[in-house]
Amino acid sequence: MQETALSGILRPMQGDLIIRTVRTASGATAVQIIQYANNKRIVLKHIGSAHTDDELAALHNEAERVREQLSPQLSLFSSVESPARLMHMDHLNLQAVTHCFAYEALRKCSQQCGLGFLSPLYQDIALMRIIEPASKLRTITLLQRYFHVSYAERTVYRLLPKLIKQKEAIENAAYQTAYTHFGESFALILYDVTTLYFESHEPDDDLRARGFSKDDKSKQPQIVIGLLVTPQGFSLMHEVYKGNKFEGHTMLDIIKQFQKRHADAKPIVVADAAMLSQENMQFLEAEGYRYIVGARLANTQRSFIDTIASSLARKDGITIRLPYPNRSYDVVCAYSSQREKKTEDNLKNKSQKP
Repeated sequence: MQETALSGILRPMQGDLIIRTVRTASGATAVQIIQYANNKRIVLKHIGSAHTDDELAALHNEAERVREQLSPQLSLFSSVESPARLMHMDHLNLQAVTHCFAYEALRKCSQQCGLGFLSPLYQDIALMRIIEPASKLRTITLLQRYFHVSYAERTVYRLLPKLIKQKEAIENAAYQTAYTHFGESFALILYDVTTLYFESHEPDDDLRARGFSKDDKSKQPQIVIGLLVTPQGFSLMHEVYKGNKFEGHTMLDIIKQFQKRHADAKPIVVADAAMLSQENMQFLEAEGYRYIVGARLANTQRSFIDTIASSLARKDGITIRLPYPNRSYDVVCAYSSQREKKTEDNLKNKSQKP
């Protein structure tokens, strides 16, 4: 424990205001202003608890300021140093939250990504989806509240459907951004599919239909979205399909669109096992694409599985490459003890079900 008396003498006098530091049970250092009266120690003000030297210095400086305020005798020379660079959280009061910096920064990013040709309405709605995702109606309210940007509800609902006409221009801007700002060579592109369901039970004839749901919402209509991205996850293209379309039939469509727009690019296409079909592979090979696709080994010959098992050491991180029987491509296999355990647990759970 350390005590510092205002008078500067070693032993505090009755009534002196003293800055006291003491270790707490949590290991922090508490800074207090105390006073002795009638041989009793009275804590007049708890300044805060510090965990670092910088925090302790800031609290000491604050304690000196508070002690001068509490002292009945004015000092000829202030002992308070210039304010410390570190502000302790105990002495801050939250007055308001602003997203103005995020709004301006994201606006600049939008411009750098070549999206300056879009209507401010489209950009503002997209930025709010990043800052604070909400419904379209609430997004209008938040734009007015945070940034004093006003849009009539009727205008928003009238203009949003027209955005589809800008789809190709937006995707071309994404391609140029990846090439110019990220140095992307497009040697590798990743393709995957997801589903988005609607809070409704009524399908329609155009897009919304019941199908295999990745959200386990098989009773609700949905749409299927195919997405093409760079290895870093930067979106290049997307397409929307009817909710009951088999995801394996979506890849060729979007690859053909990519090839039509960017004929010079011949990237390696990476997709999961659902995209593995003879038709898809034949198309990629015929068009000069190379590909990496997830394989379902359970559907292969037992003799080939035995070959993999005997060749692959059961050690995490070990990989082998083997020619696939009667095919022109190779299979790369890796071992994962975690995946093996998960598979065993799944098989065990299935066998225990009635």
